Amino acid sequence: TVALPSRIEVIPLRCFSCCRGLVSVKLPKALKVIDSYAFDGCENLVALDLPSGLLAIGEYAFADCDRLSSVAIPSSVVSLDRNAFGCHLEIIRSQPNNPLLLKA
Repeated sequence: TVALPSRIEVIPLRCFSCCRGLVSVKLPKALKVIDSYAFDGCENLVALDLPSGLLAIGEYAFADCDRLSSVAIPSSVVSLDRNAFGCHLEIIRSQPNNPLLLKA
């Protein structure tokens, strides 16, 4: 498990890309953006709790996270790339009245 510092607002491009030993990550409440490919290839990631203030999730941010099967998208998210999770998720839950914008 990785616990990020509480003041982190952005997880940058490819920050944890291909960290195959990563099983879970504790994201800070201050987090606003998960950039493209941030967790791409973290094939053993099984636990992910997106914070309620998150605004954007970039392209392929969680692609090839083969063991990640369910994610709840907070209602604060206004930008979610259509390829953010690749094709591996069985369930993506969105909060009611989420003004989600899908990028083309």
